[in-house]
Amino acid sequence: MLSTVLLFLPLRTQAQFAASASGISYEMGRNAAFSGLDTIVVFENTEATSNPAIHFTYDGVDTYTYTWYQVDAGGNETEIHQEQNVLETTLQVSGAGEGTFRLHISNILVNTNKYCAVVDYANYPVTLNELKIHDDGEVNGNTFDPCLTAYLEADYTHNEITVYDPVRGNQVLSPRKLFAWTWTDGATTPDYTGQANPAPVAAVFSNSEYTCRISDDFFSQDPNQMEGPEATIDYDAIAVSLQGIKYTVIERPGDNEYIKYEENAAGQLTGSAPLDVTFEADEPTEAVQHYQWKIWHGTDTARAYTTNSETTRYNFTTPIPNNGEEESNAADYTVLLVVSSNVCDSSATQEIKLRTSRLEAPNLFVIGFGAQLDYRADYSSIQPDSFRGYIYNRWGRKVYEWSDLTKGWDGRLHGSHQDV
Repeated sequence: MLSTVLLFLPLRTQAQFAASASGISYEMGRNAAFSGLDTIVVFENTEATSNPAIHFTYDGVDTYTYTWYQVDAGGNETEIHQEQNVLETTLQVSGAGEGTFRLHISNILVNTNKYCAVVDYANYPVTLNELKIHDDGEVNGNTFDPCLTAYLEADYTHNEITVYDPVRGNQVLSPRKLFAWTWTDGATTPDYTGQANPAPVAAVFSNSEYTCRISDDFFSQDPNQMEGPEATIDYDAIAVSLQGIKYTVIERPGDNEYIKYEENAAGQLTGSAPLDVTFEADEPTEAVQHYQWKIWHGTDTARAYTTNSETTRYNFTTPIPNNGEEESNAADYTVLLVVSSNVCDSSATQEIKLRTSRLEAPNLFVIGFGAQLDYRADYSSIQPDSFRGYIYNRWGRKVYEWSDLTKGWDGRLHGSHQDV
């Protein structure tokens, strides 16, 4: 007669390690680079951390005998701790120190091993030797434009973290180095956080203090890192920029002058001749040391007005005659400003649309009653040698003509006041 034996085995759940401590700790599961290790646990500082420990549960259902062995770099083992007939086991790291541990798990149905490596990060300090900012156009044999980019570099030393793997022997644990560059004096200089070292950032336009902190990121799935040292470096910017050119039109005296000016949709300043304007750089950056202004009419750059002052003033009247061409007071000008440090430069332009001078004169005025008044042009807006004035009466007869801008008509005809 056949008999049936039913074996009720406990439901197996995945065995797992877990680290606990009041300080920072990390746990990494099996990794291809460490084929014989089931996990690696990194503590920030096992001496400073309160009760650092490694917990292990095989399935959480049956009880087992857990025996811990410490394995040295040569593979030799020393038993350090055992717990019998328990659901889980705990290894106090403060007593065992760092290293690789074999955990033997056994009961009537199970006989297996798990391996765990413990790293005390405090034993591997990062030393930040020097911070460098490359703005000379070359880094690691590669060239770049220092007016557009700078490279931030941290020179550091860090002892290798060696972990014993029972399959591969001693292996180097290489966490990702994270470099966090921040500046301390504003909100426009670019920060950087990442693995690149040297790290490229956009052009720096302000004299700044940069701070770099180096951290180790052991496990990419964990948002935390083991923080290392930080240092600060002063940097004097060489890149320059400006927003554009600011201008102020100087008002001319005379109520009857046509001095309207405006900026059109294309950003061009339009006004009637003569147009007297002061110019200055609009928000030049801190590294600007030199200014050069050039102002020319049309395409005649060869005869441009130049100056190296921070601001300049120019009276737009008529273009310089060229090749016998007649002068005209309706002209187009270009204002160019180039600012520079000793390495980099930046430029801006402003177009001037100069239009013909215009005077608005009344066609009726009253003289006499003892007042010494006359009718004259306000000549600050007119070329003296080109002025001609004519007055006609209501019947179209010319009653007065003059060309001297310092004089005018006193209302007399043949020396006496008459109805003209």
